[in-house]
Amino acid sequence: MTFATTSILVHCTAQCRIASPLGTMLLARTEAGLAGAWFEKQKHHPDVIDAPERGDDPLLTATARQLRAYFEGGIDAFDVPLDLQGTAFQRDVWQVLLRIEAGTTRSYGDIARELACRRRAAPSAPRWAAIRCRSSCPAIASSAARAR
Repeated sequence: MTFATTSILVHCTAQCRIASPLGTMLLARTEAGLAGAWFEKQKHHPDVIDAPERGDDPLLTATARQLRAYFEGGIDAFDVPLDLQGTAFQRDVWQVLLRIEAGTTRSYGDIARELACRRRAAPSAPRWAAIRCRSSCPAIASSAARAR
């Protein structure tokens, strides 16, 4: 289990499951905002969250509504408050990802340069963040993939 998933489990105040075109999703929130969104059986999906199932929670309801609109092609950005649980590096990467506009592509190198890192950003952090956050539907490509 990742640091982020463990942190969500500790701070989660409500959860719900929703249907999506890609399968059932689990949404989890803290007092501050949406902290997790997973597809069933995906890597790092928490088996059990010790928080009430709240399909009527206003934040989770708004998130579900926006996810439905996204999957139907009606929106390309989300405006629910997020509570990004992760290491300082992961949160920095996610903040960069949240600024990527829909329809644009960024490389891992672009992200690393924006973070002003001398080393490349860990490939798993941006990829995981893109799946988890889905704020602006970022497309991230490695330099090797673009060169093909």
